[in-house]
Amino acid sequence: MLIVKALLQFTGDILKNMDENKIPLIVLLDMSKAFESIQHERLRIHKIGISTTAWTWFESYLTKRSQFVRMEDAVSDPLPLNFGVPQGSILGPVLFTVYVNDLLSVPKHCKSSGYVDDTKVFLSLPPCDITDTSNVLNQDLLEISRWCCENSLLINPDKTQLLVFGFPQLLRR
Repeated sequence: MLIVKALLQFTGDILKNMDENKIPLIVLLDMSKAFESIQHERLRIHKIGISTTAWTWFESYLTKRSQFVRMEDAVSDPLPLNFGVPQGSILGPVLFTVYVNDLLSVPKHCKSSGYVDDTKVFLSLPPCDITDTSNVLNQDLLEISRWCCENSLLINPDKTQLLVFGFPQLLRR
């Protein structure tokens, strides 16, 4: 599904670059346990202009939560949840989007796009500049990785994908 979304979003860029004999690349970043990793104190919800009253409500919604495990009749002691947003909630994707809002401005050379925990990075390269372009792409990915580490998010390398587009004769060059 993520590949289909990326194709729909970047179709114009992909076709334009292929017409210009460039090779379009899209990196689909997958974040592990994204919703569970949100640090409440780093949630920059005040940047979207909500009132103090609304912030107090959000704070009460996110804090002082706990979890426990039940197996048949046995129940564990509750453990506090100091990170994350309630799973399956309507507000979860909204809060996560606010949390990662700055991520899309991190890449300096690539286009970036995201919705909730789906982040995509787009770049095109002339076939003769593959080394220089891959260095630029790696610089942006390194900065994204640093940003994720600073914000307690982990990129899952096993689920992150690189898509390369082009006609066979272009890709051979």
